[in-house]
Amino acid sequence: MVAIVTRVVGWLIGAGVAVLAVGLAGPSQAVSTDFVSTWNPANTSTGSSANNQVRLPLESDGTYNFTVNWGDGSSDLITSWNQAEVTHTYATPANAPFTVTISGTLRGWRFNSTGDRLKILTVEQWGTFNPGNNGRGFADAANLDVNATDGPDLTGVTNLDQIFSGASSLTSIGD
Repeated sequence: MVAIVTRVVGWLIGAGVAVLAVGLAGPSQAVSTDFVSTWNPANTSTGSSANNQVRLPLESDGTYNFTVNWGDGSSDLITSWNQAEVTHTYATPANAPFTVTISGTLRGWRFNSTGDRLKILTVEQWGTFNPGNNGRGFADAANLDVNATDGPDLTGVTNLDQIFSGASSLTSIGD
């Protein structure tokens, strides 16, 4: 699927702060809408799901209507931040990393230094991913790097406070 979105056109990182230059993608800059990331369920920490699971960091004030393909042949429809299917159990976790693809509306994402923050390894494509307005979306995601060449959908976003704070493996955040 293709959509025209507000997108990041430049990043500047310093002292744990990401500063964004935002522009409107035009017809020649159409981007895929899927949010694509890779995960290793074995990277556990205090407060994370089990070593054969991945739990998406959705927020109670978010908006969700997406299909998540977990990278092992299974998928779920997510419409609420707290439905059981936001946590996925892998039958063969040794096959990691898993490519997780989210298609649809995802507005509201926040690790906030907790949960499965160490399990996310890369963002391969932002698509129409929208972090919401609570900041700290990828805070302390210490294994995260971004290979995406597009930018996230920042429509209506006014707070990106410490979005990559503590993401110590981050060498790039895409376009």
